[in-house]
Amino acid sequence: MQIIWNDAKRKDSISDNSFEDIVSNQYVSLSKEDKEFVLSAYNNEKYGFVVEYVYNKSIKLIQDAVFSLGEDMVVSLTHWLDRRFVSNFFDIFVLRLATELGLLTRKEELIILEITESLQKRFLAEKNNNFITFDKEITKYYVVQLCGAVLLKDFSVFTESIKETIDKLSSVEILPFQDSYNDILCSSYKKKNMLVRMMVAMIANSDSDSEKTVAICKNAINLFPFIWDCSTINDKKFFAYSIKQSPQDSPIRGIFYALANHIKMIDFNTDISTVSLLLKSCQEVISYHFSIKNSTEEIAAINRLESARTYPNLFLRSVITPCLVVMLDGICGSDKGSCEVAVRILSSLTAEKWHYYFKNFFESDDFVFMNIATRDKAVKNWCSIVRSLNLSFDDYPEGNVKDILLASKKGDTALVKLLAIKMFFD
Repeated sequence: MQIIWNDAKRKDSISDNSFEDIVSNQYVSLSKEDKEFVLSAYNNEKYGFVVEYVYNKSIKLIQDAVFSLGEDMVVSLTHWLDRRFVSNFFDIFVLRLATELGLLTRKEELIILEITESLQKRFLAEKNNNFITFDKEITKYYVVQLCGAVLLKDFSVFTESIKETIDKLSSVEILPFQDSYNDILCSSYKKKNMLVRMMVAMIANSDSDSEKTVAICKNAINLFPFIWDCSTINDKKFFAYSIKQSPQDSPIRGIFYALANHIKMIDFNTDISTVSLLLKSCQEVISYHFSIKNSTEEIAAINRLESARTYPNLFLRSVITPCLVVMLDGICGSDKGSCEVAVRILSSLTAEKWHYYFKNFFESDDFVFMNIATRDKAVKNWCSIVRSLNLSFDDYPEGNVKDILLASKKGDTALVKLLAIKMFFD
């Protein structure tokens, strides 16, 4: 048994172009009643109901697979501070975590967001007594895409391996030269990063005196010196946040003290209440922005972000990312009032803060690249934003970040989109 989990596996491929055959395929994760409802609605040209029904079933399967880690683990891995989002049927952070875990590819994540956008527009139109209908071809396209991304996958392979991994991390001491230890060292950079995040989450959510906690702590001490470098600055930041929030005698502080000579920890002196406000507001803006039925909450969330007023460098991503998502007119569009607040926040940032963001966070800011890589309007808006900053990037290290910023400043939208696609999908 490998300590690192297996990805979700495709059960089959879609080989028949008949909509009825696709829905009735024996491997599709729909019950007999589900299939009968979908086919009946499709044949009666209720295409909006078909898309929404299959979409909801697909999202539920993704959510169930992700939550096989346990609710506390998901809360920690998505860096949620407000547990209300756990009860949401769909949340962008759950979708992103599913991609990070290997349940979905980047392209499949974007397909689901594309369908989300269509359903959001339909919902908002109905609230204004207008109606947006899907035609036969787009309905078939959406259902086929959902089948390929979700319904034809066997998530049980993943959920079983997750259970085994968690059990081993919390019950067996993993030592050098063991098979499990070698499996970890030979795993990918991304999976090592996820393993660090999982172990920190497990320690943070365990009873301090339990045998389980003792086992997890031993494994952390044995493994972290060899996999810590795979952690991103964002994850190290949240590890530091967890330490700052925890009691002096907590297990997570014990790990930090034990490894103080082996790992470099990010520290910060900012008031913890300010940090919490920034992190929670960031999560709320992005979650509501991509939500089908809660988009009207976006402006309230971004107003809370503005109310923080203090934006320390270490937490700039929590300030800049949600504002850019709103201003780029992301996957699900933006509220005009939200855009006005976002402009005010970004206009208040100094050149020094923008340089810190670009040099430390920008390259891994997938919410920003997701918009630039997939939407022509977002590319134009992005170039306008960069030009308005009036910054020089000449002293930046050679690479993707410098290339895309210089191209943005010149207004070369074709090159900007090409580089954004490369950075997002790599």
